[in-house]
Amino acid sequence: TYGTSSKPSKPSSSESTSTSSSGTSPHTAETPHSADQNKEILRDDQRTNQNDDDPKSEPIPIPICDRYEIATPAASILVEYLVATFTCLDDMHTALQIPIVFGNEESPNSVIFQRLEDIKPPLSEDTQNDIKRRTLQVIDILLNLKAASVHARFKRYDEITCLTMRTRGLFQHAYIEYSSPDGLAHFYTTSWSDTLGHDIVRVLPLALPQEKREKRQLYCFKLAGLPPNTQSVDIVKYIASISGKTCFIPRNPSNYKLLNYAYINFESEEIQANAALTEHSYKGH
Repeated sequence: TYGTSSKPSKPSSSESTSTSSSGTSPHTAETPHSADQNKEILRDDQRTNQNDDDPKSEPIPIPICDRYEIATPAASILVEYLVATFTCLDDMHTALQIPIVFGNEESPNSVIFQRLEDIKPPLSEDTQNDIKRRTLQVIDILLNLKAASVHARFKRYDEITCLTMRTRGLFQHAYIEYSSPDGLAHFYTTSWSDTLGHDIVRVLPLALPQEKREKRQLYCFKLAGLPPNTQSVDIVKYIASISGKTCFIPRNPSNYKLLNYAYINFESEEIQANAALTEHSYKGH
């Protein structure tokens, strides 16, 4: 948990074996060292920034962090920050007081940790609500579809200021933030879905109340017996004729092929009941 002495004790034979066997980096290959060389390397690795000649020099107790993340920048750009996560608040406060020194004695460079909330303060409730009013959540996006394709399709509603993609099971979700909520009004009322490539994706305003989200799942039926590889856009005219609001065709988790049935959602129980009485044929099915 804490830093070791600058004059470490002699490791046991089992520790020496472990140290030498794990000395190879996953990125670079190193030549084997003798036992004496391994001991010296161990001492070098365990030295702190203290002066070894100073008898008053003591190691700085450094609390161990449970997880850390290094920024992943584009090629040839230096890493700008490191994020460390602690499970103990006291350890975090201790780490905040310890400077980390890089470089050498002639040109030292000292940095310290800062609390994440000090660097990036949390947004106010009003700001969060404003962002929600300007954001669409798009689900049922295929795993191989890129953000550029989503951007190209949904930019017609208004200027997009931010777009993020997240994988959820066999599909992706997109969160599309617009410069204003003006072009999104119809997604609160008449439009529950949109086309994206050869598929129909469900669209939900992020500020849509929970009860209205649940209502969109309330009236649904399963359309079975579809021909192999039928896509949502292949039956979009039929879905419109029965006043369907969404159409979702699941994928096989083993090979990602389309299954032979679809789930269609409706706005009311009456519309759902009327749709169930209709007959439709597609490619002889």
